[in-house]
Amino acid sequence: MTTAIHPTVDRSVNKGAAGFGGGSLQCQCGTDKVEVEIATQVAFNHACGCTKCWKPKGTTFSVVGVVPRDKLSVFHPELSPQQGWEGPGFAAFVSSVMESGTPPSKMADIRQTLREKGLEPYDCLSPLLMDVIATHAAKAKGVYKEA
Repeated sequence: MTTAIHPTVDRSVNKGAAGFGGGSLQCQCGTDKVEVEIATQVAFNHACGCTKCWKPKGTTFSVVGVVPRDKLSVFHPELSPQQGWEGPGFAAFVSSVMESGTPPSKMADIRQTLREKGLEPYDCLSPLLMDVIATHAAKAKGVYKEA
């Protein structure tokens, strides 16, 4: 059995287009849409199971991308009309889908489906993203030491 994760994961996880420089995102409001410009490729795009993230109706996970602060912090690159964004590279906070009503008995199938789609499931962020966050925090505290 294959569990539906998110439309952009279920169809196929895209590789980003070489040299893709960003684009715009629009909210899904019927009127007075908000448009956000992002001046870079999304980094650390991932499927997120937490209950804090916006998810399309009927999906188990959201898709969240991170960009450098100077390029703009933004989520949900699947809302962009531009093609070329990097697809999700891992799944975060997988166990958290139980907080939104997913039965524990479905978790093995969810993790298997994520792996079949090429997304390693984590119950935190990926090790590389955690390292980036910790490095940034260490620099902000003035305790960063280059090895």
